[in-house]
Amino acid sequence: MDFRSDTVTKPAPEMCRAMFDAEVGDDVYDVAGVETNIVLCDIHGTGLSNDEFVARLKEAGILASPFDDGVIRFVTHRKITADSMQTASERMRRMLS
Repeated sequence: MDFRSDTVTKPAPEMCRAMFDAEVGDDVYDVAGVETNIVLCDIHGTGLSNDEFVARLKEAGILASPFDDGVIRFVTHRKITADSMQTASERMRRMLS
C-alpha cells in the first residue's frame, strides 16, 4: 500500500514523535475547530476494488471511504496516538494477508 504524504521521504522516529506531540496552529486560517487529519492510501497493488477494500477494513474495525479510483481516504483525529496508528496498520496488514 502507498500512503501518500506531502513529504518524499519517510520521517525518522524522532520526527514522527515530534509531529505527534506538536501543537497545531496556523496564522492564516482559523483551525481551532479542526480535529482531523486526512490520509490517502493507494490500493492499486492489492487487487481489490475500492468498495471491497473499504468493506474489508470495516470488518477489521477500521473506517475509510473511497476517494478516487484505487485510492482510499482515511480521516483520523488529529491527536491520534502512535499506538493507535500501529494497531490500525497491523489490522490492515492482517486483512491483506
